[in-house]
Amino acid sequence: MKTYALIALLLTGSVAMSQGTKSMPPQVMQQTLDDFGNTRMMNASRTFDNRSITLRGTPFYLANWQPGEATIDGNPTRYRGEFKLDVMNDRLLVKQPQGDSIWVSSARLNTLTLNPISNDPATIIFQRFPTAKSDDSRLRTNFVRVLHQGAYGALVQLPIRQLYKASPGDAYSHHATTDEIRDESAYYVIRPDQTTEKIKLNRRSVISAMGAEGPLLDNHARANNLSLKSPEELIRALRAIASPVR
Repeated sequence: MKTYALIALLLTGSVAMSQGTKSMPPQVMQQTLDDFGNTRMMNASRTFDNRSITLRGTPFYLANWQPGEATIDGNPTRYRGEFKLDVMNDRLLVKQPQGDSIWVSSARLNTLTLNPISNDPATIIFQRFPTAKSDDSRLRTNFVRVLHQGAYGALVQLPIRQLYKASPGDAYSHHATTDEIRDESAYYVIRPDQTTEKIKLNRRSVISAMGAEGPLLDNHARANNLSLKSPEELIRALRAIASPVR
């Protein structure tokens, strides 16, 4: 029932049905519409079919359904369910108990925690940093993945997916054209005073941004021959040298 409650709460923002899915049960939908009295909150949604041979990549942070929890701004209740985060459109796909799914705006979500079935890493935490001082407004408005927190502040990933359209090509050509969604995520350190520093995902850049924890991370990376070029490798390295996240 908490999944239904989450959907009802999120209907205060935009709601859109994903392609090939059904609506909420009539009694739940009607009650929600009665509560908010505005059917114009429903909008059409552009969706992506990952089975198409003309599209490579995915708009989602993780392509498969992941169990997790979500919280709404101003509401302490934790809503459990299965989710997909649409990075390209900053929206969340929520799986309903009977197996159908529904698009909901993530604008009112406060936090999102995914617990990947692969269990590596054990949890993926998204939150917002509305007071972050950055020229990139997405760092303040979009969900940001928290990779690690320490005395230096928070090391975060700003998930970005960019669609690149294939060239039309010759109308008589037999070669297939493929659109591509690329992962162009950016990485930042958000200091305790909310100032930010954009970094590259490599050993030199990360270590220089870690402050007093930098030398420890450097020694660990050298001893274990780590490049720190993937988020998961970086998380494991930071956890190995640091106290638990505060």
